[in-house]
Amino acid sequence: MGISTPILAVFIAISYNLLRKLLIGEEKKNILETTGKNIYRLGMGILGLVGILTVIFALDLSDDNSMKWFWSIFITLTLGFQSFMDWKFQKNSKEYIVPLIILVLGIVYIFIFI
Repeated sequence: MGISTPILAVFIAISYNLLRKLLIGEEKKNILETTGKNIYRLGMGILGLVGILTVIFALDLSDDNSMKWFWSIFITLTLGFQSFMDWKFQKNSKEYIVPLIILVLGIVYIFIFI
């Protein structure tokens, strides 16, 4: 596993910003500026807490296969939730497409490099 996991985070962050600029343009609507901001914060907080607790208490960090499945599931849940929230609370925007594309890129990256 080694260095490929930290590179995954950098890859997702750079890809997200780049795709958002290419597909959406300069109009940056944020989910935190809508009525769904409390639901979004609560949902992401719960997903983050569950992810941290899973890494601390349930995973064998030396097992590449379990780490591969953890990251696959974690990225699918977080980016899927983000995409759903964007779709639900930003009706006139196509911003929900960006997390879905990043989800696919992240899963491909995981199964190739981890």
